[in-house]
Amino acid sequence: MLIGEFAERTGLSQRTVRHYDEIHILQASGRSDSGYRLYAPADLDRARIIRSLRALSLTHPEIKDALATLDLVDSDPDGTVSTIRRDLAILISDIEARERSLCEQVRVASGFVELLQSL
Repeated sequence: MLIGEFAERTGLSQRTVRHYDEIHILQASGRSDSGYRLYAPADLDRARIIRSLRALSLTHPEIKDALATLDLVDSDPDGTVSTIRRDLAILISDIEARERSLCEQVRVASGFVELLQSL
């Protein structure tokens, strides 16, 4: 699929898709004869992962590292390489910490809403 359809299906802007390609976190699967970026269905999954990581406020370098870890996990589905398991455990721990922080932010925001409603 071309970048327009890909952007629409992922909820990303075309500009963001191009930027992600330039910084090597979401590269097109190929190019057409005329040089247009072409995306495959697997690229949709990668874009969804990136959107999730961005929603958790990961920086582009952190996203790049997370994607590299996930790529290694994909290359070793049995989890036989201990460094991959360690990197995955670190990624999980980081995401869980971010989840706890977000839950705390929601709790604080909810308390503030209740305070405002009681005025």
